[in-house]
Amino acid sequence: MSAVIKFTAGVGGSTAPRVLQAVCNIRLVNGTEASDSVYSEQPITVGNGSSSPPSQLSLPGPGKYLVEVIQPRGRRSIRTILVKRDEEYLFEIPYIQPSAKKPAEPSHFANRLAARVVMSSASAKASTQDLEVLAVATGTSQDISLLNPRAFVAGVLSRRRQGHPVVRMAQIPAIDLQTELPKGPWLKPSPPMGRAWLLARGGAEPWTLISYPETWSWRAGAAPLLLRSQREEPLNATAPWSFRLEIADPPLNALLEYLSIRDWSSANAMFREICSSGQDFEYKLQEPFLAAIAAYVNALANDEALIRSEIALNFLAGNYWMSDIWIAVGWTLLRDAESNSREFVQARQLILGSVDQGLPYFTIGLRVLSDALNFLTVVNAKDQPAKRALTAVTRASLACSQDAVFTTVNLSKFLDLAPKSLRGTP
Repeated sequence: MSAVIKFTAGVGGSTAPRVLQAVCNIRLVNGTEASDSVYSEQPITVGNGSSSPPSQLSLPGPGKYLVEVIQPRGRRSIRTILVKRDEEYLFEIPYIQPSAKKPAEPSHFANRLAARVVMSSASAKASTQDLEVLAVATGTSQDISLLNPRAFVAGVLSRRRQGHPVVRMAQIPAIDLQTELPKGPWLKPSPPMGRAWLLARGGAEPWTLISYPETWSWRAGAAPLLLRSQREEPLNATAPWSFRLEIADPPLNALLEYLSIRDWSSANAMFREICSSGQDFEYKLQEPFLAAIAAYVNALANDEALIRSEIALNFLAGNYWMSDIWIAVGWTLLRDAESNSREFVQARQLILGSVDQGLPYFTIGLRVLSDALNFLTVVNAKDQPAKRALTAVTRASLACSQDAVFTTVNLSKFLDLAPKSLRGTP
């Protein structure tokens, strides 16, 4: 048996209950310096629930190696290891989780929703405030433009009475609630302006709004989506809830998290891994959300396997209603265009048009949109529409959770940042 490094994730001898996707770099160490690269941006899989066994990589031989594991959201594990001949070296990636579990109380849609509560052993006796999550749909009559936050917020909140309870609990001794969302459209919003949303809050906290891709068609069914409602310890009356909507597909969720933290090389590596495993985005023109992800990779990660402007225009032609695709395509055209060229004019139209289409589904969209509008105002300091749009996008970005994959906005903060003439009351 040659020298092998095997990756695992866990704490206290227990394997991580969730699949973790990461990117690994390994370099040979000669003396005191790292020299030759053995693996560069190599995707690895660890944790339970994976359809494939945990990753293990063959090494060229015994010796000293510098191993770097880059997880989504910027977590890194770096260490120097010594591997002997015919040895399987076990590299453990730190994983922190609450230690006890308890089933959640059923909601009104218990037959369609699966939830579990993960409790902290240190605070299992502590009680928390009420928790409420609603799924709502807004129609085509709503003003969705980011230039008018008052009308937008009022339109979303006016749908609360027609909202479907996703989670409704009181006195939850929990710090981590995981809710699996229905695997099929139930709200049936009508694009381009009709949207699905999740409204979440704990007790009397301000509402958190999450873009909900409820119509996402995922191969034979809807996309597997997971809502995580979490609180930090120690639990007390002032500990707020935070909410994250995740894709229950580890490679795809990891790809979006790498994009969100602007780790382009890791995003590139994960995209190639997804494509090589058979998930090659072959339906990207028919499926708007996969099209948006591929368009962001095309725009940001500089993957040479993707055709540039031609495929970007195809994204737009197939999914014209989605602001994320307008943003990604606009940035793709803008970065290579010369001022006053046809491509530049088209890119500007797409960027400004996306602002009128409202919040993008993916958090990375607000960041790309902000960069694009900044660029437009630098090129032309008198571009007043771009300046107004940049102000509106900045307001949304400041109220948005920066570590979430899907756009997650504190509505109260969103309105507080708006001029008085645009404010509303959540």
